[in-house]
Amino acid sequence: MNFIFRVFLNILSLISILIINIIIFYKKKNKKKILFVYLPHLKKKKNYYNKIFNKIENNFIIYSTLNLSISRNFYTVKPSYLKFIMGVDFFFSDYVVDKFTPRSKRVYIHHDIYDTPLVSRNKEKELSKRLLRYNFILIPSVKSLKVFKLLFKNYKKKPKILILGEYPKLTSLLKKNIFLRKKGKPTIVIAPSGFYGIPKLSIKDHLQKIIIELLKIDIQIILRPHPSNRNHKIVKVIENKFKKINNFKIDISDDYSKIYSKSSLLITDYSGTAYTYAMYTLNPVIFISLNKNYINKLNYNSLNYFKDRKKIGLILNNYSKITEKVKYILKIKKKISNNINNIKKNYFINSNSNNNLYLN
Repeated sequence: MNFIFRVFLNILSLISILIINIIIFYKKKNKKKILFVYLPHLKKKKNYYNKIFNKIENNFIIYSTLNLSISRNFYTVKPSYLKFIMGVDFFFSDYVVDKFTPRSKRVYIHHDIYDTPLVSRNKEKELSKRLLRYNFILIPSVKSLKVFKLLFKNYKKKPKILILGEYPKLTSLLKKNIFLRKKGKPTIVIAPSGFYGIPKLSIKDHLQKIIIELLKIDIQIILRPHPSNRNHKIVKVIENKFKKINNFKIDISDDYSKIYSKSSLLITDYSGTAYTYAMYTLNPVIFISLNKNYINKLNYNSLNYFKDRKKIGLILNNYSKITEKVKYILKIKKKISNNINNIKKNYFINSNSNNNLYLN
């Protein structure tokens, strides 16, 4: 089955690059600037990036993915085939990739609203080298800046970092304004970070115990694993263990807006989704921080992500009293919502939005 899929993926990629090159040839005749947007894990276009692309005049956008797709300006292309696509002016990706279209200006769109640590310390050098291959890095606000300053502190030549003044995904969510508040028991979303990002800060090995503790109170629990872990053994074991529990479910949908909008609280370790969730819903977040010494040792406390945690919720150094803390935080929810709203306002005011976003 895997062999057949790989063969099909190769054939589809070849068809895609043929179509793409023909399109580019004719668009270039009309003096169009070609923007190639590579979204490896996506099944459909991310229209909330259009505001970025519209900064480039007279453009034509082609989207590409690793998922199986050939539709209007949205094509399947394996990374190894990108080198056969000619005439692209700007190559965009919101994941750090290692293959690019030739002779294009490379733009990384950072998909995190804060300065969340990207990888464990021993992998920072490798990530830095990968990011150095880009010409530009687009970040939402000054809140996201510090993590990149730390990454590139030992390099003279580095990508130009441009501040957007907004987080496009959050802007899109707020415009939708879809809130499905329901009466009855509160819904709590557990959204851990990727299991292998910074293992010493991950709650992956504690998820079962956390769920068991939470099931002691009358709430609805939704586990939303990181997209990279949806098929992970840990998730599968949890799914099997709790499959008969009515007030527990796992959500692996691509769009989290409905899940977030009907919830009352988010529980995470150090996932960047914490601040997106808080600013979108104005609901509190509980951070389970099991390795405080490691955070101090690596000086992560200097990052805005860790400094602002108490402003949007609570920090727990263990989960033995998590049920008590859940009840408590739901009682003071209004107060925390006001704090979050102030952070949200300041986030955009202090972003020093680069309205003249020129990718030259």
